[in-house]
Amino acid sequence: MLLILDESGRTGTQKYDLCWNFSKQPYFLLCGVLIPENKVEVIENKINELHARYKIQGEFKSTKETVKKNINELTEEFWNIIYSNECKMLIEVVNKKFCIAMHIVNYCIIPYYDFPEEQYYSYDAGVLRRSFANYIYDKISDNLFGDFVEMFDSDKKDLDKLKSLCCRLIDEADNTDIKEYVEDTLDSVNNYSELGLSLRHLFPLVDYYKSGESAVAVCPHIDSFNNILSRTESISLSNVIHDKINELSVALQQAAVQQNREIEFGDSKKDALLQLADFWAGTTREAVEKVLLNGETGNNIIYDIIQHDLNFVSSFNEQVKLFPNNDMLLLWKNYYEDLFFCRNS
Repeated sequence: MLLILDESGRTGTQKYDLCWNFSKQPYFLLCGVLIPENKVEVIENKINELHARYKIQGEFKSTKETVKKNINELTEEFWNIIYSNECKMLIEVVNKKFCIAMHIVNYCIIPYYDFPEEQYYSYDAGVLRRSFANYIYDKISDNLFGDFVEMFDSDKKDLDKLKSLCCRLIDEADNTDIKEYVEDTLDSVNNYSELGLSLRHLFPLVDYYKSGESAVAVCPHIDSFNNILSRTESISLSNVIHDKINELSVALQQAAVQQNREIEFGDSKKDALLQLADFWAGTTREAVEKVLLNGETGNNIIYDIIQHDLNFVSSFNEQVKLFPNNDMLLLWKNYYEDLFFCRNS
């Protein structure tokens, strides 16, 4: 099998300066397509045929007028390519701001070093972390979010800054449980040496991009890439090919090595297989945003892809909107609302 990857909604590192730099593209999507090696030539020929028929050069970007005008026909054509050639899609969508909320929880509220490994990775602890992240996402100011992500991405390991942000989090959080958890974290931070910890344990790992000139810790792209590789753990992959992203290539290579995979980079303007992943990346991200806005995709094929091939990292409210028939998500959402709002009302 080949794994072909392309993304949509990439806006670089998250920054806040009166408004978020990703405000027009709040969701990141990474689309992986598993392709049997004996189907590669057939797929390439079919995509070249679509280029000729619709007079489209390069990528089938959803922003191109010809693609917009023929989107339903093209969606059916590209779905037939997937279905008839026994391909499989693996799609990760991340709410960028929620990704920051998860980092705040993981390093300021329920840090891994304060709990036994078995407890930290238990089902109940996972639901609690997600519930806390929902609260942070819903209630904490953008200014504090922005200061947190700036600190995480700086790789300076500034202990005083971490303590200051934790204190601000206590002030802003109108919830006793969160306040107590953050106070426990501060106690560990203040006594980290005595607990056998080093500074690196207190801060997230960073990846480097732009030839090592810049650091990033909160990176939906790397998180999504790792998730897709994890979803292919039991599959024999002959190659992983990602659309070229010069500033992130080293970080993606390192992530691949950590999961015993190799990765190559191609040009989606020229590579038909990457154009297949690119079409589904852009089309699916736009469809997800439509569902979250008005509850409809407008296309049954896209709806089925969302329901069966897509993992969505976001708040419970948004997850329930995207997956209305998922009873477990509804249960988690109700648990979260009871935990944070009914109890404190």
